[in-house]
Amino acid sequence: MLTSPKLPGHKLQSALPSKRVFLLKDSDDYQHVAHNLMFIRQIDITVNQQNEQNRFDENINHCLKIVYQEKGLSRIFDRLVNYFPKIISMDYWAIFTIDKQMNRIEHFSQFIPPTRRTKTALTNNLERYAGTWLREGRAFLSTKSDEPELFAKLRQWGWPVTQIYFLPIQLKQQAIGGLLVGNMNSQQLNAQEIRFLNEVIQFLSKRILEEKLTTSETREVSDFSDQLLANHFDEETIFHYACRKLNEVTNATSTIFWQYNKGFGFLFPKYFYFLEGLKSNEPHEKDMVFLEKEKFLNSLIEQGKMQSIDEMIIDEKLDTSTQKIFQKLQYRQVLMLPMKINNEVTGALLINKSRPDDRFTVWQIHKAEEIAKRTQKVIGDTQAVKEAELKLKQLSRIFQLGREIRLGLSLYAVLSRITLNLRKTLGWNDVAILLSDENDENLTPINRIGFNADIN
Repeated sequence: MLTSPKLPGHKLQSALPSKRVFLLKDSDDYQHVAHNLMFIRQIDITVNQQNEQNRFDENINHCLKIVYQEKGLSRIFDRLVNYFPKIISMDYWAIFTIDKQMNRIEHFSQFIPPTRRTKTALTNNLERYAGTWLREGRAFLSTKSDEPELFAKLRQWGWPVTQIYFLPIQLKQQAIGGLLVGNMNSQQLNAQEIRFLNEVIQFLSKRILEEKLTTSETREVSDFSDQLLANHFDEETIFHYACRKLNEVTNATSTIFWQYNKGFGFLFPKYFYFLEGLKSNEPHEKDMVFLEKEKFLNSLIEQGKMQSIDEMIIDEKLDTSTQKIFQKLQYRQVLMLPMKINNEVTGALLINKSRPDDRFTVWQIHKAEEIAKRTQKVIGDTQAVKEAELKLKQLSRIFQLGREIRLGLSLYAVLSRITLNLRKTLGWNDVAILLSDENDENLTPINRIGFNADIN
């Protein structure tokens, strides 16, 4: 602030509300002084931002050590809920996950402020509410004024808070656990703190998956891939085997590979596996889904990502003709895995559970994705080998043709050899060589093979 030399500076300074306001006597060099002050201010902001980022990175690294070095989910959760209050000013913390059957809460760990630990927390009641939030699978902030009855219950259960945050721990589009944060005052989490918690949750979801999958389940997927490579199956055998394996690991009703016909733009059931006793529901090759009309399925396949679709049999976004096909196949809970070979869509694997209350667990989805990825890789490698073998054959034909053509041969004999080798090399049924007349107006076949003799 620039002031007149006549004004009493000390009185003016004492009257200002902030000690960070500088008083300068109005003079010729005030611009230079102001520039220096702005430069110092910018340095101070940059240093503070860098220090804040360093603290953020240090806290992330510390949490990563806990997540990946501790043994067992209970120990990991205990360490985390006792570390979070040291870096984020919130009073109550809880972390939990869901069991492998996706039915009940387990490994529930909570932090209660030391001054409040004399009051017993009724964990079972809190777990029941947490299970409800987990099934909804969405993040939310709720305050005492929003839901007074809920917060009255939370107080009875040992959480006398005025606001709560719930952040789901998600994997494969499903909530497999949650982080619950409560505070006794009105202070809320800022954007940086929410970002920090979300990053920790991402790492935590992967560790939960590792803990839930048994060694035998992990080996099951690896053995599938090894068997494909060791036996050198053809494409048909690979897909039949993959459909059966996918059905087994997901406890599904059926698995169908819907192949994409690029020329006509439709999907049709090429390979499939059904549970015993359901053979009457098997699809027919005439059960075609035209993607020009079926915009919903087309968009899902083009995204190239795994999609879990509930109640597909009654999905209004489907075309009427598609609904009839899917009703015949009893499609209800469907897991869609688009297949791409050499970056081109070749179709989609649709795994179906026709029982109304049956759902795909996140562990089943993970194994299905792994099997689909390995199937895709093996198919791609098989096609690459076939293409290489075809090119070698084509080169061999070319060298053979070079050996067969001699200067003494007539034009007709040379063209006959070329026509025959083209047919063998390209695998075509009909090959013809046409000669243009002097005016380049008409073409006359001078050598041909495979064409009907009546064609001129």
